[in-house]
Amino acid sequence: MARNELCNIHFTMPKPSSLLIVDDNTDFVTTCGDFLTESGFHVLKACSGTEAVDLCSGESASVGLAIVDLNMPDLDGPATIAALRKKAPRTKVMAMSGAMLVPYFLRLNELGVQHFLPKPFYLDELLASVQLAMNCNLRSKS
Repeated sequence: MARNELCNIHFTMPKPSSLLIVDDNTDFVTTCGDFLTESGFHVLKACSGTEAVDLCSGESASVGLAIVDLNMPDLDGPATIAALRKKAPRTKVMAMSGAMLVPYFLRLNELGVQHFLPKPFYLDELLASVQLAMNCNLRSKS
């Protein structure tokens, strides 16, 4: 790409929307949620799959990205994601887990999940993954 072409490129951010972080570990949800809030996002926090689905009803349906743990006691990650997809089909989903659970990956593929974040992770890795999943669009000025 020529230098003058590079000058004609700009970033466009998607319309602001909320993030939803779902994990049965309350401290984890609080830490990640607070960090993402400090990074400029509006964050909804849920400590169970059921709570996440409830949050995605009504006005909160503007969730742009749901970050969902795969291993939770009430609704597991894939069941939570399936329920979220029914409530808000346009919501992007990032799955996260500390275990490599092959049956989950097959189900995640069926659900159209394109982003996965392995635990443990650093907060800057979370932020980079969220930014990637939210998809900053590069486009040329015309």
